[in-house]
Amino acid sequence: MNGFAIIILVALLGEYILSIVSCTLNLRALSPTLPPEFTGVFDREKYARSQAYTRTHTQFGLVRSTVNLTLILMWWQVGGFEWLDQLLRGFSDSPLVRGLLYIGSLVIASSLCSLPFRLYSTFVIEQRYGFNRTTAVTFAADLLKGLLLSCVLGGILLTAILLFFEWTGPLAWLWCWLVATI
Repeated sequence: MNGFAIIILVALLGEYILSIVSCTLNLRALSPTLPPEFTGVFDREKYARSQAYTRTHTQFGLVRSTVNLTLILMWWQVGGFEWLDQLLRGFSDSPLVRGLLYIGSLVIASSLCSLPFRLYSTFVIEQRYGFNRTTAVTFAADLLKGLLLSCVLGGILLTAILLFFEWTGPLAWLWCWLVATI
């Protein structure tokens, strides 16, 4: 495993561990009793329901994060990123087009993997606690609108970033670091 792979692995695991710690701390901080400051603003039943929803939603988020991390690590371990790169090299000689196809493919795969979790969150968890006002048609329409906006806006931004990398060559990291720190 090379140095870059170690850095990426540490970043993935670090983000996951930080997420677990923050979610655990948030769950521990939930109080079953209505704070005096909220008396008259929330009734006890609504407050208890919101606390239960927060607990369920947070726990489900941890399951989702665990599955996502597992899928990423498995894809990496079986050489999926390299396989996708080799597959897409046959579509174009342009680094820009290949970059757009590569990142677009990963975004689509990630979206497809997260779809069952989004459906469960919306139509099971939110429905259980009375927070869901979304119909299947609205969900699908929002999904398509989000996809269209992501393709247009994300495509433009990603094209600009990839062109910037192409133009700045080996110093791209330095420019990105400067922009990020300023």
